[in-house]
Amino acid sequence: MDDFDITTKQDKLFSGNALKLMAIITMFLDHFALVFFWQYLLPIVRYDYQNMKLYYALYIVYRVLRGLGRIAFPIFCFLIAEGFKHTRNPVKYFARLLLAAIISEVPFDLAVRKTWFTLEKQNVIFTLAAGLVAIFLWSDIIGGDRNKSPLIRFKETPLASKIGAFGTVILMSLICFEMRTDYCKFGVLIIFTFYFLWDVPIAMFIGVGALLVASSWKWEIPALSAFFPIYFYNGKLSSRETNEKTDKVIKVLFYLFYPVHLLLLGLMRILLYSRLK
Repeated sequence: MDDFDITTKQDKLFSGNALKLMAIITMFLDHFALVFFWQYLLPIVRYDYQNMKLYYALYIVYRVLRGLGRIAFPIFCFLIAEGFKHTRNPVKYFARLLLAAIISEVPFDLAVRKTWFTLEKQNVIFTLAAGLVAIFLWSDIIGGDRNKSPLIRFKETPLASKIGAFGTVILMSLICFEMRTDYCKFGVLIIFTFYFLWDVPIAMFIGVGALLVASSWKWEIPALSAFFPIYFYNGKLSSRETNEKTDKVIKVLFYLFYPVHLLLLGLMRILLYSRLK
């Protein structure tokens, strides 16, 4: 990945790898709270009226962890938009995401949906992949230099191309809505907003913030804190010099963490339930 030049970023704090680490950690906290607290621990003490103080204490911990977990998704969306701007092969990028989404579906269902497989809801990587397709098609229809500001390119484009470009974004949003992917249409629109308004940070954050709150009202308000690390993103893949092999290892780890941690959490839930019986 080359330097990202949205703004002057030489003095900013967080590298791309740092953002990935934040997203991974907060996502794990979110899913751990869902599986261990919400699905297992809280139901055990919920109807024990002699331990209501314990229940409320555990519930507060649960909400704090889930609140921290809200930080992950905006960062993932931001990284998708940034990755598209600098990838040499968007098709391979999409193929990696699609493969990760397919691999992750059983672990997602096991951990989140309490079953080995269901089509009731699909994992969030499908949403990220759809968002990537949306900005790829939008960019292709608008045309021009991909390194140039999308907003400027949009202004220079004929009306018919503008309508067609936004039509692709709406189409991918509707596909996610019909597939019932995690964050569905809002996820696609958030990725597009990060991409379309990347050189107008205030408008970008306002737009993304409105979409996050609209997606789940009060539940997503803690997600707005993700804007802090995103704003202080320095445009570098790493904060220090790393060799190519190390960067590839981090990339593979980034893709594998989602299905692996969900699988482990799902198996943990099965083990805990079996002990209850």
